[in-house]
Order: sequence, then C-alpha cells, then structure tokens
Amino acid sequence: MELYEIRQFLAEQLPATQEDFVGVIESYIKNFISDIEKPKLLALNYYDDYLRIEKRLIETLTLEKPDIIVTGYWFGLFEGRKDGKTIYQTYISGTDKKIDKESADWASGPKYFPDYRYLDSGVLEEIPQIIPGSSFGSSEFFFPVIYLSTIIAAFCHRHWELLLNANESIIATGWDGGDHLVLGSISNTGFEAEEFKIKKPKPLLITPTDHEFYGITAEFETGWFLRRSNKNHSSEATSQKAPKLSGDVYDAEINLERHPMDFTTTGDGLIISQKLLRVLLKHVNENEIEYSPVTIINFSEEEFYKLEISPINDCLDHEKTTWFGRKIRAKNIVFDRSRIQHPRIFLLAEKKIHMLFYVSADLKKALEESLITGMTLSAIETSF
Repeated sequence: MELYEIRQFLAEQLPATQEDFVGVIESYIKNFISDIEKPKLLALNYYDDYLRIEKRLIETLTLEKPDIIVTGYWFGLFEGRKDGKTIYQTYISGTDKKIDKESADWASGPKYFPDYRYLDSGVLEEIPQIIPGSSFGSSEFFFPVIYLSTIIAAFCHRHWELLLNANESIIATGWDGGDHLVLGSISNTGFEAEEFKIKKPKPLLITPTDHEFYGITAEFETGWFLRRSNKNHSSEATSQKAPKLSGDVYDAEINLERHPMDFTTTGDGLIISQKLLRVLLKHVNENEIEYSPVTIINFSEEEFYKLEISPINDCLDHEKTTWFGRKIRAKNIVFDRSRIQHPRIFLLAEKKIHMLFYVSADLKKALEESLITGMTLSAIETSF
C-alpha cells in the first residue's frame, strides 16, 4: 500500500469522523487488513479509547494553553516499551514556524510541548501485539496512522475551539521522522478537512494492450541496484542495520527514489518485495514459483525474497521474431500461441531473449492494480 492510497482513503472518510469515527476505522480494517489480523483488530474498543484520549486532550489544552501562535499542531507517533513489550505512543505538540504541507520538518523542535502531552492509548499499545513487525508500505504498517488520524479528526470536529489559536492552525499526524498526513486546519469557522491532492505513482510503461502476453524487465531508471554483501560481515555498522541476517545478503547501492522498488534484478536473480510476492501467490500455483528470504542490509526491517520461476516454455516463433545482428538479441518477440503451456507466468528457453519473464494479461492487470514499482512491461505478439 502506498501513502497516496492512505491519503485517498482519508480524503473520502474524514468528513464522516465527526459522527462515526468508529465506522471509519472498521471500514479500513475490513477493506485493507488481512484476514489473519482482522478479527482481533475489530474486537478492540475504539470508542472507549477515543474517550480516554479526548479527556486527556481537553485537560491538556485547558490547563496548558499554548503561549505561542500555533501555526501547526503535530500528533506524533513513536515506538516505546512497556512491560518488556513494544507499544506505540502518541503526543501533542505545536510550532510557530511557517508550515510546508509537503514536509514534516516544522514538527521538529516544537515551541508548544506541554507536560501532559502524552495521550495514553490502549489501542495503540495493543496494535503491535496483534500485527508485530509489519513491513513498510503494508496496510498493517499504516494502520496506527489511520487510527490516530481518525480519532484526532473526530476530536477536531468536536472540540475545535480548544485548538483555536491563530488565523489558521494546521493539524497533522504521522510517525516521528517518517511519513506524515495533513488532516486539515483549525480556524474561526471550525475544523476543515484537507482536500488531498492525490498523487499516483508514475504508471508502468505499457505498450498497446490488445496482446495476451507481456514481458517484464526491471525499470532501472527509477529502480535500484543491489550488490552482494558478505553474510558473515561482523562490522558494527552491519550488525546494527541487520541484526538477524537471513538467506542471501545484499547492499542497496543506488536508490534514486530513496526507497526500495518492489522488483529488481541482480546477477543472482530476481529480488521482489513482500507486496509483489503476495500478488504472485494470488495468481500462480505454488509449483510455478519458488521464493526464499533475503536481507537487504540498508532496509533490513522490510521483507524481500529471491524469486525463481519454474515453468519454461519453448514457445518462441523463430520465423516471425526479428533480431538485432546475428540473432544476438531479439528486436521484436513473437510467440507461437499453440506452444504456450503455462499461460500465467513463465520463462523462455531462449537465453538470448532480452526479457526476464512473461505473464498473462490477467496477471499483468493485477500488477498494475497493485501499483507494483520497478517494472517495465512490454506487449508480446502471438501467432497461431
């Protein structure tokens, strides 16, 4: 799941938080959380937790009123420990800096930092017990932000006067040092939810869509590069970044987007994210792919896998396929449709074909809908 999808969900749901914030939370769980965690999350008492946070916020904003003109309120999330367990905690702070909505830098070094800033939340304490170690970008990873955003929006709708301090005060939530969401603003007319400008990622490069099969290559212009690292490396830096090394180990050498793509290739094979693996497992049989965990030292908290594709099809139409030079590399690829035995995912027997693997139209559609990054798709002609 991408941050823009979170913004899109909130853009549609924030107005409803005034009357039915619990319904908004349950809607996210039912639509985006996996079936394993769904029952436990639905069983949490969100209404009572909101009342507890509401009570603390009213006390804090009444007894410790800001002594600055607050241009932005920050409701931050961070990871803590309690009774030997990981918990999530949240707090309120404020700034008098000029606000740039595209960045959360203004939230650092707050001028408004009340003594009673911590908003004890039983739900936030329970979430990491139910969905521990959620991978970056997953629906579960974003759930604490969705939950906090929902209840803070509900509070702002109901008690905006307590936050009224300037002509306009921005309300934002997010992980300290991580992604943030601007929920809206407080003014003398009340709380106005943000009208999010939804920015979708750059679409996959798709040529005409009237073909049944597509070749997939790594998109290196916006993707990333990996180099193998010594698994037994004992330096302090490596041990801090990846305390539990599993499978093959790589360093992310170049990452233009400042975050790993879902798909890349190395001399050792194909490297995919957990997000891409989930898509494949929904559309192919277990005997068609094999996968084993790998560690990317720079992003050791995220799950990546080496992908092996089992089906090999000698379905190339040599007569209709054209080549560069002396058949060193294919110029345009044509399949003999009658020889394709595995219609969803497969490799070619011809090593000289400059594609990594091939997928059917339905799997290609699933990759697009899931917004898989790091891939370029090219349509393949077929003959009969």
